[in-house]
Amino acid sequence: MAKQPEPQSAGGLRALAFLVLAGMAGATAVYVVFTGIQYYKAQIAAAKAPEEMALAIRAAKELYPGVVINEDDIVGVRIPKKYVPAEALLTPEDIVHRTPRERILANEFIMPDRLANGESGVGLNALIPNGWRAISVNIGDGQAVSGFLNPGNKVDLLVTITDDETGINETTTLLQTVPVLAVNGRMLKEEIKEDPADGKKKKKTKKMKPSVTLAVTPEQAEQVAHAEQRGEIALTLRNDEDVVLIETDDPVDKNTLIGKEEDPKPTPPVGKRPPKKDPPKEEPPGLQVYLGGKQTEMNSDGTQKKKQK
Repeated sequence: MAKQPEPQSAGGLRALAFLVLAGMAGATAVYVVFTGIQYYKAQIAAAKAPEEMALAIRAAKELYPGVVINEDDIVGVRIPKKYVPAEALLTPEDIVHRTPRERILANEFIMPDRLANGESGVGLNALIPNGWRAISVNIGDGQAVSGFLNPGNKVDLLVTITDDETGINETTTLLQTVPVLAVNGRMLKEEIKEDPADGKKKKKTKKMKPSVTLAVTPEQAEQVAHAEQRGEIALTLRNDEDVVLIETDDPVDKNTLIGKEEDPKPTPPVGKRPPKKDPPKEEPPGLQVYLGGKQTEMNSDGTQKKKQK
Protein backbone atom coordinates (compact mmCIF):
# COMPACT_ATOMS: atom_id res chain seq x y z
CA MET A 1 0.00 0.00 0.00
CA ALA A 2 1.12 3.56 -0.71
CA LYS A 3 2.17 5.70 2.21
CA GLN A 4 -0.24 8.68 2.86
CA PRO A 5 1.23 12.28 3.49
CA GLU A 6 1.33 13.41 7.07
CA PRO A 7 -0.98 16.37 8.01
CA GLN A 8 0.63 19.78 8.56
CA SER A 9 1.34 20.70 12.10
CA ALA A 10 -0.47 23.52 13.95
CA GLY A 11 2.78 25.46 14.20
CA GLY A 12 3.11 25.63 10.42
CA LEU A 13 -0.39 27.09 10.05
CA ARG A 14 0.33 29.76 12.61
CA ALA A 15 3.52 30.73 10.83
CA LEU A 16 1.69 31.05 7.55
CA ALA A 17 -1.00 33.25 9.05
CA PHE A 18 1.66 35.46 10.64
CA LEU A 19 3.41 35.91 7.31
CA VAL A 20 0.15 36.91 5.61
CA LEU A 21 -0.69 39.46 8.31
CA ALA A 22 2.81 40.87 8.25
CA GLY A 23 2.61 41.34 4.50
CA MET A 24 -0.70 43.19 4.76
CA ALA A 25 0.61 45.47 7.51
CA GLY A 26 3.68 46.26 5.49
CA ALA A 27 1.63 47.10 2.42
CA THR A 28 -0.61 49.36 4.48
CA ALA A 29 2.36 51.18 5.98
CA VAL A 30 3.88 51.68 2.54
CA TYR A 31 0.56 53.11 1.26
CA VAL A 32 0.24 55.51 4.19
CA VAL A 33 3.79 56.75 3.79
CA PHE A 34 3.37 57.16 0.04
CA THR A 35 0.10 59.07 0.46
CA GLY A 36 1.67 61.37 3.05
CA ILE A 37 4.62 62.10 0.83
CA GLN A 38 2.32 62.95 -2.08
CA TYR A 39 0.21 65.25 0.12
CA TYR A 40 3.21 67.19 1.39
CA LYS A 41 4.59 67.45 -2.13
CA ALA A 42 1.29 69.00 -3.24
CA GLN A 43 1.39 71.45 -0.32
CA ILE A 44 4.94 72.49 -1.13
CA ALA A 45 4.06 72.94 -4.81
CA ALA A 46 1.01 75.08 -3.89
CA ALA A 47 3.14 77.22 -1.59
CA LYS A 48 5.70 77.78 -4.32
CA ALA A 49 3.05 78.60 -6.91
CA PRO A 50 2.20 82.34 -7.26
CA GLU A 51 -0.95 83.35 -5.34
CA GLU A 52 -3.97 84.38 -7.37
CA MET A 53 -4.18 88.16 -7.30
CA ALA A 54 -7.00 90.58 -8.01
CA LEU A 55 -7.24 94.31 -8.71
CA ALA A 56 -9.17 96.04 -5.93
CA ILE A 57 -10.30 99.66 -5.72
CA ARG A 58 -9.77 101.55 -2.47
CA ALA A 59 -10.37 105.12 -1.36
CA ALA A 60 -7.19 107.16 -1.75
CA LYS A 61 -8.36 109.55 1.00
CA GLU A 62 -11.35 110.19 3.16
CA LEU A 63 -14.52 110.63 1.12
CA TYR A 64 -17.45 112.67 2.43
CA PRO A 65 -21.16 112.32 1.70
CA GLY A 66 -22.36 114.49 -1.16
CA VAL A 67 -18.90 114.96 -2.68
CA VAL A 68 -18.67 113.46 -6.16
CA ILE A 69 -15.87 110.89 -6.50
CA ASN A 70 -13.22 111.70 -9.09
CA GLU A 71 -10.38 109.59 -10.44
CA ASP A 72 -7.93 111.16 -7.97
CA ASP A 73 -10.07 109.97 -5.04
CA ILE A 74 -9.52 106.25 -5.68
CA VAL A 75 -6.52 104.00 -6.13
CA GLY A 76 -6.17 100.50 -7.54
CA VAL A 77 -4.12 97.90 -5.67
CA ARG A 78 -3.29 94.28 -6.44
CA ILE A 79 -3.86 92.03 -3.44
CA PRO A 80 -4.59 88.32 -2.97
CA LYS A 81 -8.07 87.57 -4.24
CA LYS A 82 -9.10 85.91 -0.99
CA TYR A 83 -8.79 89.23 0.85
CA VAL A 84 -11.13 91.12 -1.51
CA PRO A 85 -14.76 91.26 -0.29
CA ALA A 86 -17.20 89.69 -2.70
CA GLU A 87 -19.37 92.86 -2.78
CA ALA A 88 -16.50 95.31 -3.42
CA LEU A 89 -16.49 97.32 -6.65
CA LEU A 90 -13.49 96.35 -8.77
CA THR A 91 -13.55 98.80 -11.68
CA PRO A 92 -13.17 102.60 -11.67
CA GLU A 93 -16.11 102.91 -14.08
CA ASP A 94 -18.43 101.71 -11.30
CA ILE A 95 -17.19 104.34 -8.84
CA VAL A 96 -16.10 107.54 -10.59
CA HIS A 97 -18.77 110.32 -10.82
CA ARG A 98 -20.88 108.72 -8.10
CA THR A 99 -21.71 110.21 -4.70
CA PRO A 100 -20.96 108.58 -1.32
CA ARG A 101 -24.02 108.06 0.83
CA GLU A 102 -21.86 108.04 3.98
CA ARG A 103 -18.29 108.77 4.96
CA ILE A 104 -15.67 106.38 3.53
CA LEU A 105 -12.29 106.26 5.23
CA ALA A 106 -8.98 106.15 3.40
CA ASN A 107 -7.90 102.67 2.18
CA GLU A 108 -11.41 101.30 2.59
CA PHE A 109 -12.97 99.10 -0.07
CA ILE A 110 -15.85 100.86 -1.81
CA MET A 111 -19.12 98.96 -1.52
CA PRO A 112 -22.12 99.69 -3.76
CA ASP A 113 -24.49 100.14 -0.80
CA ARG A 114 -22.33 103.04 0.44
CA LEU A 115 -22.86 105.02 -2.76
CA ALA A 116 -25.99 106.89 -3.79
CA ASN A 117 -28.00 105.65 -6.71
CA GLY A 118 -26.57 107.04 -9.93
CA GLU A 119 -30.04 107.96 -11.16
CA SER A 120 -30.57 110.27 -8.16
CA GLY A 121 -28.06 112.76 -9.51
CA VAL A 122 -24.65 113.83 -8.25
CA GLY A 123 -23.58 115.88 -5.28
CA LEU A 124 -25.72 116.76 -2.31
CA ASN A 125 -29.03 116.38 -4.14
CA ALA A 126 -28.37 112.65 -4.50
CA LEU A 127 -28.64 112.28 -0.72
CA ILE A 128 -31.91 114.17 -0.24
CA PRO A 129 -34.96 111.89 0.10
CA ASN A 130 -37.82 112.51 -2.29
CA GLY A 131 -40.09 115.28 -1.05
CA TRP A 132 -37.50 116.67 1.37
CA ARG A 133 -35.25 119.72 1.26
CA ALA A 134 -31.70 120.56 2.33
CA ILE A 135 -31.17 123.70 4.38
CA SER A 136 -27.93 125.06 5.84
CA VAL A 137 -27.82 126.59 9.29
CA ASN A 138 -24.92 128.83 10.35
CA ILE A 139 -23.77 127.92 13.84
CA GLY A 140 -20.63 128.18 15.94
CA ASP A 141 -18.30 125.32 16.78
CA GLY A 142 -19.56 125.24 20.34
CA GLN A 143 -23.13 124.88 19.10
CA ALA A 144 -22.12 122.07 16.74
CA VAL A 145 -21.49 119.66 19.64
CA SER A 146 -17.83 120.74 19.94
CA GLY A 147 -16.87 119.44 16.51
CA PHE A 148 -18.08 115.86 17.06
CA LEU A 149 -20.98 116.27 14.66
CA ASN A 150 -20.61 114.28 11.44
CA PRO A 151 -22.73 113.69 8.33
CA GLY A 152 -25.24 110.95 8.95
CA ASN A 153 -25.90 111.88 12.60
CA LYS A 154 -29.32 112.85 13.94
CA VAL A 155 -29.80 116.03 15.95
CA ASP A 156 -32.44 118.07 17.73
CA LEU A 157 -32.68 121.72 16.77
CA LEU A 158 -33.02 124.26 19.60
CA VAL A 159 -33.82 127.94 19.22
CA THR A 160 -33.11 130.63 21.81
CA ILE A 161 -34.91 133.95 21.45
CA THR A 162 -34.84 137.09 23.56
CA ASP A 163 -38.05 138.71 24.71
CA ASP A 164 -38.06 142.31 23.45
CA GLU A 165 -39.90 143.61 26.52
CA THR A 166 -38.27 141.71 29.37
CA GLY A 167 -34.91 140.86 27.78
CA ILE A 168 -35.20 137.26 29.08
CA ASN A 169 -33.75 134.47 26.92
CA GLU A 170 -36.05 131.50 26.35
CA THR A 171 -35.16 128.26 24.55
CA THR A 172 -37.49 125.84 22.79
CA THR A 173 -37.03 122.55 20.92
CA LEU A 174 -38.14 123.26 17.37
CA LEU A 175 -37.31 119.97 15.57
CA GLN A 176 -36.21 116.49 16.65
CA THR A 177 -34.30 113.62 14.96
CA VAL A 178 -33.20 115.74 12.00
CA PRO A 179 -30.69 113.98 9.66
CA VAL A 180 -27.39 115.79 9.07
CA LEU A 181 -26.17 115.91 5.47
CA ALA A 182 -23.01 118.00 5.85
CA VAL A 183 -21.03 119.69 8.61
CA ASN A 184 -18.83 122.81 8.62
CA GLY A 185 -18.44 123.06 4.86
CA ARG A 186 -17.02 119.54 4.55
CA MET A 187 -19.13 119.09 1.43
CA LEU A 188 -16.58 121.22 -0.42
CA LYS A 189 -13.33 119.79 -1.69
CA GLU A 190 -9.89 121.29 -1.70
CA GLU A 191 -9.15 123.28 -4.82
CA ILE A 192 -5.80 122.88 -6.54
CA LYS A 193 -4.80 126.10 -8.25
CA GLU A 194 -1.62 127.21 -9.94
CA ASP A 195 0.26 129.96 -8.16
CA PRO A 196 1.01 132.73 -10.70
CA ALA A 197 4.18 133.65 -8.80
CA ASP A 198 6.11 130.41 -9.23
CA GLY A 199 3.78 128.37 -11.44
CA LYS A 200 3.49 125.57 -8.87
CA LYS A 201 0.17 123.98 -8.05
CA LYS A 202 -0.99 124.48 -4.49
CA LYS A 203 -4.00 123.37 -2.52
CA LYS A 204 -6.34 126.10 -1.42
CA THR A 205 -9.43 125.82 0.72
CA LYS A 206 -12.15 128.39 1.09
CA LYS A 207 -12.53 129.79 4.57
CA MET A 208 -16.19 129.41 5.42
CA LYS A 209 -18.38 130.18 8.35
CA PRO A 210 -19.20 126.94 10.22
CA SER A 211 -22.50 125.55 9.05
CA VAL A 212 -24.57 122.40 9.20
CA THR A 213 -26.77 121.18 6.35
CA LEU A 214 -29.95 119.40 7.46
CA ALA A 215 -32.54 117.29 5.63
CA VAL A 216 -36.01 118.63 6.43
CA THR A 217 -39.50 118.74 5.00
CA PRO A 218 -40.63 121.90 3.15
CA GLU A 219 -42.65 123.05 6.19
CA GLN A 220 -39.72 122.44 8.52
CA ALA A 221 -37.46 124.41 6.16
CA GLU A 222 -39.73 127.44 6.61
CA GLN A 223 -39.62 127.02 10.39
CA VAL A 224 -35.81 126.77 10.45
CA ALA A 225 -35.37 129.81 8.19
CA HIS A 226 -37.69 131.93 10.33
CA ALA A 227 -36.18 130.69 13.60
CA GLU A 228 -32.69 131.59 12.37
CA GLN A 229 -33.87 135.17 11.87
CA ARG A 230 -35.65 135.35 15.22
CA GLY A 231 -32.96 133.90 17.48
CA GLU A 232 -29.87 131.77 17.92
CA ILE A 233 -29.83 128.12 16.82
CA ALA A 234 -28.04 125.27 18.61
CA LEU A 235 -27.93 121.51 17.96
CA THR A 236 -27.97 118.57 20.36
CA LEU A 237 -26.58 115.24 19.17
CA ARG A 238 -28.70 112.09 19.45
CA ASN A 239 -27.88 108.40 19.22
CA ASP A 240 -28.35 107.22 15.64
CA GLU A 241 -30.84 104.58 16.82
CA ASP A 242 -32.77 106.97 19.07
CA VAL A 243 -35.70 108.20 16.97
CA VAL A 244 -38.28 108.61 19.74
CA LEU A 245 -39.87 112.05 19.86
CA ILE A 246 -39.84 113.56 23.36
CA GLU A 247 -42.61 115.79 24.63
CA THR A 248 -41.12 118.96 26.11
CA ASP A 249 -42.65 121.86 28.02
CA ASP A 250 -41.52 124.66 25.75
CA PRO A 251 -41.54 128.13 27.32
CA VAL A 252 -41.88 129.66 23.86
CA ASP A 253 -44.95 129.15 21.71
CA LYS A 254 -43.84 127.55 18.45
CA ASN A 255 -46.51 129.31 16.42
CA THR A 256 -45.20 132.64 17.61
CA LEU A 257 -41.63 131.54 16.95
CA ILE A 258 -42.23 130.57 13.34
CA GLY A 259 -44.32 133.64 12.63
CA LYS A 260 -47.80 132.13 12.69
CA GLU A 261 -50.43 134.20 14.43
CA GLU A 262 -52.76 132.48 16.82
CA ASP A 263 -56.51 132.61 16.28
CA PRO A 264 -57.84 135.72 18.02
CA LYS A 265 -59.83 135.09 21.16
CA PRO A 266 -63.56 135.76 20.74
CA THR A 267 -64.60 139.15 22.09
CA PRO A 268 -68.03 139.73 23.64
CA PRO A 269 -70.56 141.48 21.39
CA VAL A 270 -70.70 145.25 21.68
CA GLY A 271 -73.93 146.43 23.26
CA LYS A 272 -75.51 148.05 26.31
CA ARG A 273 -74.26 146.76 29.57
CA PRO A 274 -76.92 145.38 31.88
CA PRO A 275 -77.83 147.76 34.70
CA LYS A 276 -76.09 147.14 37.94
CA LYS A 277 -78.24 145.69 40.65
CA ASP A 278 -78.29 147.47 43.95
CA PRO A 279 -76.84 145.38 46.73
CA PRO A 280 -79.45 144.03 49.15
CA LYS A 281 -80.12 146.28 52.07
CA GLU A 282 -78.95 144.97 55.34
CA GLU A 283 -81.41 145.20 58.17
CA PRO A 284 -80.19 146.89 61.32
CA PRO A 285 -79.32 144.54 64.10
CA GLY A 286 -82.20 143.72 66.47
CA LEU A 287 -82.42 143.85 70.26
CA GLN A 288 -82.03 140.83 72.46
CA VAL A 289 -84.83 140.80 75.09
CA TYR A 290 -85.56 138.18 77.72
CA LEU A 291 -89.30 137.59 78.28
CA GLY A 292 -90.32 134.94 80.75
CA GLY A 293 -86.83 133.51 80.87
CA LYS A 294 -86.73 133.11 77.09
CA GLN A 295 -84.55 135.10 74.69
CA THR A 296 -86.55 137.03 72.12
CA GLU A 297 -85.14 139.16 69.30
CA MET A 298 -86.92 142.48 68.77
CA ASN A 299 -86.86 144.84 65.78
CA SER A 300 -85.70 148.38 66.07
CA ASP A 301 -89.34 149.57 66.04
CA GLY A 302 -90.19 147.49 69.11
CA THR A 303 -92.01 144.65 67.32
CA GLN A 304 -90.97 141.05 67.74
CA LYS A 305 -88.80 139.76 64.94
CA LYS A 306 -90.20 136.79 63.07
CA LYS A 307 -88.14 133.67 62.90
CA GLN A 308 -87.03 132.61 59.44
CA LYS A 309 -88.13 129.11 58.44
